[in-house]
Amino acid sequence: MRRKRRLLAPLLVALVVASIVRLPYYSVEPGLAVEIGPLIRVDGHPSYGSAGRFVLASVEVRQLTPVDAVLAWVDPSREVLQREELFMPGETREQEARRAREEMMRSEIDAVYAAVSALGEYPGTHGAGALVESVVAGCPAEGRLRPGDVIVEIDGSEIGGRRAAGNAIDATGDEVDLVVRRGTDERELSLAREPCAGQDRPLVGVSLVDEFPFDVAIADTEVGGPSAGLLFALAVYDRLTPGDLTAGRTIAGTGTIDLRGRVGPIGGIEQKVQAAERTGADLFLVPNGNLSGAERVAGDGLVLIAIRSFDEAVSRLEAVEA
Repeated sequence: MRRKRRLLAPLLVALVVASIVRLPYYSVEPGLAVEIGPLIRVDGHPSYGSAGRFVLASVEVRQLTPVDAVLAWVDPSREVLQREELFMPGETREQEARRAREEMMRSEIDAVYAAVSALGEYPGTHGAGALVESVVAGCPAEGRLRPGDVIVEIDGSEIGGRRAAGNAIDATGDEVDLVVRRGTDERELSLAREPCAGQDRPLVGVSLVDEFPFDVAIADTEVGGPSAGLLFALAVYDRLTPGDLTAGRTIAGTGTIDLRGRVGPIGGIEQKVQAAERTGADLFLVPNGNLSGAERVAGDGLVLIAIRSFDEAVSRLEAVEA
């Protein structure tokens, strides 16, 4: 009996350690399927409803213990990746979380830009101020400004739009004084101008667009990164226009979007397709570069539509509506 106890104790310790110790490996598995419509708020423009819904498919990323790793390797719905395949070298968890958050905020701005531009008046008609679309890593604006901030004054002068902001920044010296609106708050800050991002000329390090002519807001989700861009753009456009792009269906999908409306590939496509199927999606909009991966796992009940651009996505969904 004592011998059995002596053998059992190390085994129990090994099992406990195997279930607690974290490995430099992560599993990517089907995650949330978030309905986008309820997250969109529009003020100052007619708003229209939909009989169906747009659903954002996501993945869940979890750091693995030895026990989890064994289970993940034998589970066909999960993919096991090393840390360097998911995160930037030397990036802390806090830095990764901030980067994912800013990528999401940038994707929201790019999505609204594509949707509002499709209405035909913007950016010719726009609001006052210059909207920060992105911040360049390693430049003075990093950590001081973020996507969604609106620059309303530069060196004491009110700013009418993106072009005026760029000219005003270029006309300053080694430092520029800004008044920035973030949400409902305004604050003053000074930024240096210095060479960065491989450029010899002095920069602040922001990409700007004209402020939107009316208020469009997308509430926070638990999904980080840029892969929501395409679905955000379509859901916003559907809210701003009569008709119903959903045609009463549940439309899932994924894909980045840029200011030119181009749709880019993303990671974890197999897991996102499975997440969409679990929520009962009828259609899945997939970036053209991810089509083969989506086809490997999609069931017979899910229709895949390969997309290269926002305009193409609208046309394909309008054809479904008709």
